[in-house]
Amino acid sequence: MRLGQRFSAMVSAAIVVLAGVLFLADRGSAAGFVSGARPVAKTAASDGSAAVSFGVPILKAAAFPQQLRLPADGGAYPVYLPQLRVGATRVIQSDGVPLNFQNVGYGDPSEHNSYDVYWPASPSLRRGGAVLMIHGGSWVMGRKELDTPYALAVARAGYAVAVLDYSTLPDLRAWPAAALDTFAAADSFRSRASVYGFDPAHLVAAGWSAGGNLAELLGTVGRGTDRVAAVVSWSGISDLTALPAAKSTKPLSKTVRNLIGCSLSACPQTWMDASPVTHVGTGDAPTLMFAGSREFVPSSQSSALENKLQAAGIAADLQIVDTDHHGGDLRPFTIVPFMDWLHEYADAPSVG
Repeated sequence: MRLGQRFSAMVSAAIVVLAGVLFLADRGSAAGFVSGARPVAKTAASDGSAAVSFGVPILKAAAFPQQLRLPADGGAYPVYLPQLRVGATRVIQSDGVPLNFQNVGYGDPSEHNSYDVYWPASPSLRRGGAVLMIHGGSWVMGRKELDTPYALAVARAGYAVAVLDYSTLPDLRAWPAAALDTFAAADSFRSRASVYGFDPAHLVAAGWSAGGNLAELLGTVGRGTDRVAAVVSWSGISDLTALPAAKSTKPLSKTVRNLIGCSLSACPQTWMDASPVTHVGTGDAPTLMFAGSREFVPSSQSSALENKLQAAGIAADLQIVDTDHHGGDLRPFTIVPFMDWLHEYADAPSVG
């Protein structure tokens, strides 16, 4: 589905929304809403551990040996319930709406991973579902605070929202650490559904760029709907094996090579295992995807997943926005279909 015809009409509203998001970001930081911040990623100028090409960090392969593959299509993915360090719950105000806030550390404390949870303080405002937000950053950069303004907005709309940190610099670990962290966060968030007032069968994973890849893995590895009800992905990387062939994503393919520990020609199966398109099968999660018509990640990444999901009888919809924006920058233009998707798959009124 092409959004070009709707784009002009949406621009004015998007500008207003974006201004509100930026205002919320500033306001949230000033009010102490943001918790558990991680350092911004290091660059080549800091200690020589990374170089930067076209804004994409290229890691030294020697520091990141290859690790275990993800399960093949149909393989059962065990439930990951990591050690948790649960912070105190406090009430915050977001645009006049009282929200509960809690920071939850998970896994090895030395890895500094955590997720922030926001949910309506009043049970009468809860819609019974939840959203797990996964930031992008080429699998090596970024932090959960990039998603905080959107988390606040979605929580105000009635959902429990978790925004997570996973394996990135300066605590970067070899693949598949990012995927396993994401699965651990999703499973532990679901295990605490009664605390946050949502039905664990109504959890939607939403991610952008590399975070879109991780959200799509949640929806396709094993039986996707055993873990999430649906997926939303902005500029998600669905097929890592296609990255080296495209000029615009060749630098990104070097990051993947070094993170995985080997080239596509040397270990094609590992690259395939990290690709959501590899895992598509019956029982996977309905997926809504967005891509910019002129962004650096080709829309063919998303259309490949859309085609495979539809062939498996899974609801899938790719919407192309007439813009060069990528990943999280597409969100201001896609709020309406995103919220419609949440209403369809995350709402569980009997719980809220």
